[in-house]
Amino acid sequence: MIIMPKRKSHLHRMKVVISLVTIFSILAGCNLPWGRSKEITTPESLEVREDEPEATSEPRQDLSPALVEVSPVSGSAIKLNQAISLYFNQAMDTGSVEAAIHFEPRVNGRFSWEDDQILTFTPDQNLEPGTEISLIIDTSAQAANKKGLQAPV
Repeated sequence: MIIMPKRKSHLHRMKVVISLVTIFSILAGCNLPWGRSKEITTPESLEVREDEPEATSEPRQDLSPALVEVSPVSGSAIKLNQAISLYFNQAMDTGSVEAAIHFEPRVNGRFSWEDDQILTFTPDQNLEPGTEISLIIDTSAQAANKKGLQAPV
């Protein structure tokens, strides 16, 4: 009587299992007829809504101003003489904005306007290393339409 080692039998079974798994994977991936098919439907017509607002050529003039960006961003480390730029969402009354800006601790400097929406403040002197400053714009800052900030920034 000849006894075959179990190893060959085990190897043969592994080959069969791997072959079956491979064939099943290929068939499943092909989505043959026994798989579910989805029917794609398209509408015969589109409904157009008439109640959409019309675009206007002029922007609204009755909105309150808002500070939309500060550069450098809040909380960042800056150079000792770094300028700070403020970007507003609309034309501003430059005098009222400059009067409404306060720094804690106090920082002396000069204002320059790139246009009526972008203000840059440049310190007169270098700040002390490690100094933390806060920029505050109170509600007396007004837009060109004479509306003020809704809350201090």
